[in-house]
Amino acid sequence: MVKRDELGRFTKECVGKENIFYRKHHKEKTKIEHGEVIKQKWKNPEYRKNQIEKRKGQHSSPETEFKKGLIPWSKKGLKGIRVSPQSEFKKGHKPWNKNLTKEDPRIAKLGEKTSKTLLERGSLRGEKHPMYGKHHTEKAKNIIGLKGKKNWQNQEYKKMMIESHIRYFKEHPEEKERMRKQRAKLILPTKDTSIEVKIQNFLKTLGIEFFTHQKMNIKHAYRCDILIPAMNLVIECDGGFIHCNPSKYPPKFVRYPSAKKIITAQEIWDRDKIRTSELIEKGFKVLRLWEFEIRAMELNDFKENLVKFI
Repeated sequence: MVKRDELGRFTKECVGKENIFYRKHHKEKTKIEHGEVIKQKWKNPEYRKNQIEKRKGQHSSPETEFKKGLIPWSKKGLKGIRVSPQSEFKKGHKPWNKNLTKEDPRIAKLGEKTSKTLLERGSLRGEKHPMYGKHHTEKAKNIIGLKGKKNWQNQEYKKMMIESHIRYFKEHPEEKERMRKQRAKLILPTKDTSIEVKIQNFLKTLGIEFFTHQKMNIKHAYRCDILIPAMNLVIECDGGFIHCNPSKYPPKFVRYPSAKKIITAQEIWDRDKIRTSELIEKGFKVLRLWEFEIRAMELNDFKENLVKFI
């Protein structure tokens, strides 16, 4: 016989094998129905008040209640904690899916279920997505960022993700084309550097019309820092580190040693010279200014530089 206390919980006599639901589960339909009944009950203010009063200062059981000074299991981590003698993984036990291939019906069924879930997630775009119109908190963003960085430090994970992306774009050429068109419209860099902003402010003060990050259609095509159409002048604001100032860095200096493609300072200088000569061949005038020059520059100094190109 099932015995319950005044709060409707099973008594000790009904715990474990004595419970009629031992090793059994409710059907999904029954779970939903029970959930709806409980929700309706809790909507009643009197019922809610009575339940809160009954449960005040009470715990599930003296054995399982959280005692003062204890560290929660979630903070210590799951290592070394036994979930249950029945469900814990015992040493020497062979996993059910070990040595099984994709051809096995059990693995195939699992794959179909996963694919279906992924398709459902993929269809949740726009207003259907649970995060539509919402934003992560700064704390959540930091946690996600740190987790992502940690994952990418693992070479196996990195390799797996790269292969997954390559496979996806091979299977979905239309997605590859969509992204290619999107990148073509993208203007980089998205943010001007402080030295570029300073030169732009000088031009605004002088009332000279200019454009930023215009694509230059030369053999070694790129986007220039500033273009003054009226003067047919290209102004390049060369950062000391990005363009490897020769007074600071040797020819063999490498900006990013861990990058996929290693580029030395000498190669950067050669590339800048080639672009300058190609622009001149196309009929443009080119004014290259180093970061240290711009930092110390005043409006009159900039005027003197411009006069040379009039």
